[in-house]
Amino acid sequence: IMHGGHWHSAFLDVNGFVWTCGRVSEGRLGIVRDSEERKELIPQRIPTLAEIVQVTCGFAFTVCLDSNGKLWSFGNNRKGQLGQGDLETRQIPEVIQNLNSIVSVHSGCHHTLCMDHHSNIYGFGYNHKGQLAMNGKETVAAPRKIVFEGSCKEIACGGDHSAILTTNGTVYTCGSNTKGQLGRKICFTKRPTLETLEYLPPISSISCGYGNTFFISDVRELYSAGFPNGVTQAATQFIFKVPLENVIAVAPSYEDVICLTGDYKVWGFGPTQITPDEFASSTEIRAISATQVAFMMSGANGSVYVCGENEDGQLGLGDTCKREELVPLPQDFAQLLPQKNIRAKSARK
Repeated sequence: IMHGGHWHSAFLDVNGFVWTCGRVSEGRLGIVRDSEERKELIPQRIPTLAEIVQVTCGFAFTVCLDSNGKLWSFGNNRKGQLGQGDLETRQIPEVIQNLNSIVSVHSGCHHTLCMDHHSNIYGFGYNHKGQLAMNGKETVAAPRKIVFEGSCKEIACGGDHSAILTTNGTVYTCGSNTKGQLGRKICFTKRPTLETLEYLPPISSISCGYGNTFFISDVRELYSAGFPNGVTQAATQFIFKVPLENVIAVAPSYEDVICLTGDYKVWGFGPTQITPDEFASSTEIRAISATQVAFMMSGANGSVYVCGENEDGQLGLGDTCKREELVPLPQDFAQLLPQKNIRAKSARK
C-alpha cells in the first residue's frame, strides 16, 4: 500500500494508480518539477502509470509492476538499480526491456529482485555485498537471471541482502551479514551465493528490513535474524523466535518493525523497544506497510494512519512535521487506498 525510501513515499491505490510524495530530486517521485529542491507534501499521481499491481522503493528510486507483467522504473540509477542497462537517472517512469511475465518485484537500498511466472528470478543494481547472488560483478545495470534450482514462492530485499522462499517452505539468503541478517550459523560479513537456512520450521512468508530478516511459519510463529530481532536474550544464536503468536504480516523499516496479528492488532519493536509492544488503536487494523522511515496502517473503518519521519513530506500530510503517534491521512485520499494487505496479481497469460 505505502512504500518508500528515505526521503520519498509511493502509494498504490485501488484503481492501479501510483501516487508519490516527498523529495523531488533525482527523479524518485516519477514526476517532473521545475526545481530539484522542491518537496511534494501532498501525494501526486504519476500521470504516465496505470494498471499497476505492485510498487517497491529503494533508497532513491522506485519500481512498479503493471498488470501485463512489465516493470517500470525511475529515480537514482548510479548503481544500475533501475535495470535500464545504463547508469542514467530517470525523471519519469520507463519500462524495463527484455523482462516479461513478471509477477513479483522487491527492492533493497540499491538493488532489485523480480520473479516471473515460471519462478525464474532476475536481479539488477548494486552487488557489492553479493545481494544479487552473483560472483564477481559489483554493478549489474541490466536484469540478469539468478542461478537458483528451487521453485520460488516469494522474494524479499533488505538493505544489502536478499532472501528467497521456496514453495516447500525453505528459505535461502545472500548478501551482507554484518548484523547477522542472513541467519547463518557461521559469522561472516557477506555471502555472494544463495544458501539455505537450517533450524527453521516450514515458512509461509518472508520480509526483510535494512539489517534483519523475518520469517512467518506455517503456524503463524515469527522468527527473526539480525538486529533488532524482537527478543531480549543475548545475541549468541543466529535465528530467534519472537515472543508473538498468530502473526499474519510483518513490515520492517530501517530500524523498527511492526507486526499484524490475526486478531487485527499491531505490535512494534526496535532498538528502543526490544520486545513487541502493542500499538494503541481505536479500530481494528487490516493492513500494515512500511517505508525506510515510516509506517502506515489501514483500519477496518476505512481510515488510514501514518507515523514516522516527515522532514521531506513523505507522510503525505501536507507538512514536514515528524509524527511519533499515528495520525489519519485525509479521508478523500485514504478512501483510494486498499484496506487489506494485497499481493501482486499474476501476469500469467
